[in-house]
Formats: sequence, C-alpha cells, structure tokens
Amino acid sequence: MILSTGLKKLNVNKSPTGLDMIHPRILYETAEQIAYPLKLIFESSFYNKCIPSEWKYANITPIYKQEGWLSPTKRASAVKIN
Repeated sequence: MILSTGLKKLNVNKSPTGLDMIHPRILYETAEQIAYPLKLIFESSFYNKCIPSEWKYANITPIYKQEGWLSPTKRASAVKIN
C-alpha cells in the first residue's frame, strides 16, 4: 500500500509538526494499522469534492537571506511550510 510505505519513510527523530502535532514515530509505528482508515478518509474527500477546513491551513514562514544590497522584498528566497 502506497500510504503505509510513505508513513514508513517518515523521519522518527524529528519533532512533531503541523496542526495535529502528531509525532512521526507514532505514525511510523502504526503505519500498517492506520493506512486503510486514512485511505478511506482521503478517498471520501476526493469523491465528495470536499476538503476539511483544517487541511487548508498552513504555518508559512519566509526564510530570509543574509543582509545585503537587495531590498527586503527580494531577500526572501524560500518558505518553510510546517
């Protein structure tokens, strides 16, 4: 199953991120048990064309380059999405 394979590739040494704050180790260790229920949730959302409002939120933080000759609007090179 693709979903359980993706869950098994999580880095269990990282701290929890995202709105749910679920530790990657929990997802890794329960991958086989939660893969099918998650699949049903994703499929239901896809077929109903309805995404839960919680999935639409993200913590986005600009990552600025070092101080230089560029204006502040041109210094942001990437964003970090939690």
